[in-house]
Amino acid sequence: MSLICSMMLEVLRQDYIMTIWYRVLSEKVIIARHTFNNALIPIVTPIGLQVPTLIKGTVIIKKIFSLPGTG
Repeated sequence: MSLICSMMLEVLRQDYIMTIWYRVLSEKVIIARHTFNNALIPIVTPIGLQVPTLIKGTVIIKKIFSLPGTG
């Protein structure tokens, strides 16, 4: 939770977010459309890199042990 919070605070300090605040958009729109999406990029990237490894491990376990229902 702290990683998401720190990334949100970092994105909120960016210049383009300040420009959006000056356009007087609602706070919900700023956080939902602009801030949250950009804050998730560094969090989702490692997850995307780990998924193929997990799938590969499942296939190897299935081949070696021939356990039904594991793949």
